Amino acid sequence: MNKYEIMLIIDPAIDMAMANEIVESVFDKKNINKVVKLENSTLAYPINKSSKAQYVVYTLEAKSELIAEFTRRANIAKFIWRQMVINLDTEKGFQRSKKAFKHRIAKDAKVANKGTGVKQLIENLEKTMSHKAKPSFKKEVKKSN
Repeated sequence: MNKYEIMLIIDPAIDMAMANEIVESVFDKKNINKVVKLENSTLAYPINKSSKAQYVVYTLEAKSELIAEFTRRANIAKFIWRQMVINLDTEKGFQRSKKAFKHRIAKDAKVANKGTGVKQLIENLEKTMSHKAKPSFKKEVKKSN
């Protein structure tokens, strides 16, 4: 069973319980981990002649066959305007950590070390940077002294 995130855009005049009924009819209640009703918001463009909509996000575990059945039922339901299903297990970049870029490290070190000397700043930069970018700072310090 894979982890999925389903986002629905539903009619603001309809109660969220109707969307829950469709989701719970396809997936068991025990497989639904989290349900979050986001705020009613104004849309960038009208959908079904309405400029407002409700957003609902479901986090659940299911088999791919059930996702196909849910998509079929969501397309039939008139009050579900849009749906998006994301497989969190196979989505690239979902679990990826941020890379530490040189300019970001230097900026963070400058903010953290306001008022300290230049040598101490360079030492702190060398500690925070990866082993690939270390040599360039030592050469610059020796030439400037």
